[in-house]
Amino acid sequence: VADANAMTSSAIDAASAEFPATAEPDTLVAMMIELDDLFDRIKLVEANGGQVPAAHPDIVPAADIARLADLLNPKRAGVEWPASHGLTPNDFEEISAHAAELERMSDANTPDAFSSRIQAISACCHACHAKHRN
Repeated sequence: VADANAMTSSAIDAASAEFPATAEPDTLVAMMIELDDLFDRIKLVEANGGQVPAAHPDIVPAADIARLADLLNPKRAGVEWPASHGLTPNDFEEISAHAAELERMSDANTPDAFSSRIQAISACCHACHAKHRN
């Protein structure tokens, strides 16, 4: 930035103003978007004592947790691990174990254990983002 120069008016005028209607994220980014949506839904259940909130009757915790565990499985087929992200399947080993445990306990009525596992998953997310994204 220190070496940046202002663009000339002619360069600005010559630039295309056409942009795609949508931007398709790569496989890993699409997976992260889905993970974020699922995790938000699971946290709503957690905040409601392990029960589906009345305002969100469409949430099916067992299905969301199973999908979360599937997405976090580092051996899952179909994930491209682009070098530009600096991630490998090994980065998902710990969080995958927490997600698998959450899936195993999803039918149990143990809100404290459920919350503990949610917090462990969240901590893994934050640690990975600090290392690879932020």
